[in-house]
Amino acid sequence: MTWLSFLIVGSLLLEIEPGEFEESTALKELNHTMNAVVHAYVVKVDKEWVWLTVSRNVMAHLFILDSSSEPSELKEFQQRFSVGQAVKGRVIGVNREKRLLRIKALDNQCAQHNIDKIQQSESSLVEQTKQGDIIGGRVQKILPGVGGLVVQIGPHLHGRVHYTEIVDSWVAEPLSGFHEGQFVKCKVISVSRSSEGSLRVDLSLRSSNLRTYSSDSSLFDDG
Repeated sequence: MTWLSFLIVGSLLLEIEPGEFEESTALKELNHTMNAVVHAYVVKVDKEWVWLTVSRNVMAHLFILDSSSEPSELKEFQQRFSVGQAVKGRVIGVNREKRLLRIKALDNQCAQHNIDKIQQSESSLVEQTKQGDIIGGRVQKILPGVGGLVVQIGPHLHGRVHYTEIVDSWVAEPLSGFHEGQFVKCKVISVSRSSEGSLRVDLSLRSSNLRTYSSDSSLFDDG
């Protein structure tokens, strides 16, 4: 005979399988919505991701390029986090099947009103990129001639920096000093979709476009 939990509601005696009760509890815990602020604790740090626990049944992860827009901080990604550290972030993806959230650091200079609030599939972790965002990136490829740069800005998302959007003033070789794998601070100047549905993101590295947003939000939770 299978062990059962009994729950009395009024004069009714309900039989609940333990697995059903645990699953119901887990689903109730995963009530987070896009753009919500969550508090979590670091359980693992690797080269590209920080893994965190939000509750007994809900985990979260933070991608390296979502942790900051400052190249110096991105270079120190693994050193900035430690197991047990309290972290605060904003939800940019919800995978209900895996009970997993993807979060973006609150001190990442992405204006709050630019965060995508469109209803997304519950089973997918979606990219949140809007025109005007100032974000961290990593040079993926230096294109020949006047092709500019391809910059990674998400786990599966890349943007393009036009040759004229690299520096403010005229220089003979604007790509001089850049190398693949280099972290950069960039501004999203346009986001569009092709007729096939693929996403195109245009970026700028020009310092005049990289305004600094003042913010009282902190990535690390002081309690």
